[in-house]
Amino acid sequence: MCPLCARSHRPQERFCRVCGVPLRPPAGSYLADPTFDEPAWRRRLRQRARLLDPRLAEGEPVPVAGAQNEAEAELLQGLLLEEGIPSLIRRPRGFDVPDFLAGGPRELLVPAAAVERAREILAAGTGAFAEAEAGRCEGRGAESLADPGEGLSAAPRWFRDLGLRLLALALVALLAVASFGKALAELLGR
Repeated sequence: MCPLCARSHRPQERFCRVCGVPLRPPAGSYLADPTFDEPAWRRRLRQRARLLDPRLAEGEPVPVAGAQNEAEAELLQGLLLEEGIPSLIRRPRGFDVPDFLAGGPRELLVPAAAVERAREILAAGTGAFAEAEAGRCEGRGAESLADPGEGLSAAPRWFRDLGLRLLALALVALLAVASFGKALAELLGR
């Protein structure tokens, strides 16, 4: 039964035919029981399903984007979810071994009805990331990268100083061991 227009539907339908709202579970279902403690993962899936646009959930899954790793794929999936587009993350063949659980490339799949809209959103989203990165690096030419205190990858000054002090300490220790070894050899050689 639809919670908005109160029309009845077949049990296999997920969305109302008239208003497009996600349907409530049937009255005899364990999900309709208020005392049932639903697992957290199922509750998250249900909340996520409320965000989806039912018109974009039709058709076979089609790959629309690739990602370098799982975190990047989940970021792209979140961008699509904000716009109501359902998506799946799939590992390509060859990377579905336990050694590559979080690493390795991923494919982002969306239903056929949402392919164009998903590509628009992903193009706009990745464009915004590229602009933000360009803005962050703006004004850093070759002359600024020559000075180690100005570059993006330059270590903090205290870190460089610590490294130099440790190097000096290691050289002093090496000289001490060498002179002690020489003195010990002279002592034993007599």
